[in-house]
Amino acid sequence: MPLKLTIKQFIQILNQGKEVIDTLFGKKDILHKNEIIPYIASSNPETIFERLTIHGVIHEKNGKVNLDDRIITLLEDYLEIGEINTETISGDIKNLKNNISYYRNDNQIKYLRDIRKTLRKINNTITRQIILLDNQVDRTFKTEQNYTNRLQKLINYREERDNVSKLIKETENVLSKEKGFFNNVRDDEIQFLQYELKKTMYNNKDYLISIQSQIIEYINRIKINPEIAEKIHKFKELKDNAEFRYKTNIKSVMNKDKSVLFSKIDNFKWNVSIDFLSNTDTGRKILSNVRRKINSKEEVKVSKSKTINPKDKGQEETHRLDIDMFFEKFKQSDLDLFNFIFTNKFPKNIPQKIDDKLSYFVEISLDYDNKIYFNKEIKHFYYTDENGQKNKLGYAVIYPKK
Repeated sequence: MPLKLTIKQFIQILNQGKEVIDTLFGKKDILHKNEIIPYIASSNPETIFERLTIHGVIHEKNGKVNLDDRIITLLEDYLEIGEINTETISGDIKNLKNNISYYRNDNQIKYLRDIRKTLRKINNTITRQIILLDNQVDRTFKTEQNYTNRLQKLINYREERDNVSKLIKETENVLSKEKGFFNNVRDDEIQFLQYELKKTMYNNKDYLISIQSQIIEYINRIKINPEIAEKIHKFKELKDNAEFRYKTNIKSVMNKDKSVLFSKIDNFKWNVSIDFLSNTDTGRKILSNVRRKINSKEEVKVSKSKTINPKDKGQEETHRLDIDMFFEKFKQSDLDLFNFIFTNKFPKNIPQKIDDKLSYFVEISLDYDNKIYFNKEIKHFYYTDENGQKNKLGYAVIYPKK
């Protein structure tokens, strides 16, 4: 059992073993003791190694050494790397509710300290989990070689994305329910942390929409034809590394068969599955939106891609705005609908020309007519179109029902 240390002693131990910790953490593997000793910068490395072992920083068994899980967790949390874990946010939300209740029952400063700590942790964790999710989705599609594992991981990440979205809504509900506490508590830091948390959740909703669109896109690409997709993926890797001429027989094949020069070029479209469109609420809403756009003779833009990797440089994809989540953001705003849409910062892959924004305005005013109200006021918007002509547009002033 590791010996009890003071904070100063613990930091000193970590400093003495910093090269060992850096090596074990960086390689994410179990190394032999003989591989570790050279990393210890000391005239007596055996003593330092024994000290790290006694205090539980590293563990040795049969000459094999690994880093303690608590040290790994500490480094991953601070460096904001590692695996996605939405249970952490769920536990923090529970702690926040409990500590607010404790403070109501007994106005002790220690509960305010715990509330500050929890608000700060939820804020950091939400941002970290979303960044991790985005990175792992992209990394899985690019590097996972096994088709089944790649598809399953993306499906799991889609569930994680939904969990993060639910936890954000749960956090918003807690802050709204405890509005009286936050308004009356005399603690400037808690007020500031609450504001920062609300801002983080508000800003990350668009990020989650973008991640959802990316996951669906990747899953649809994988499902088209796993064998062909796998071959294309491998060939692209070889081509990017300038190795396909040397590691494949493409040169001899092309020399023997020149019919490909006269072949018709096929354009493939990445379609959403029929099951998704017909059996889910989101799918039926997509069909409804498309039908309405066709009826109004608006152009439906379809993003085309000629490479297996949608994030290659110089390439942009267009995704559909999640109207439901966008409306939830609008409900929390003090702006009218038109100004909210035209001042909102959309993700880069969401259409955001004037015509697109007007389309969002019309769609929300039609689909959510029972959740909005018109104040019978007409305002005007002046803008210059792509041809340089000045235009005047009248619009109704619409607010969400509170």
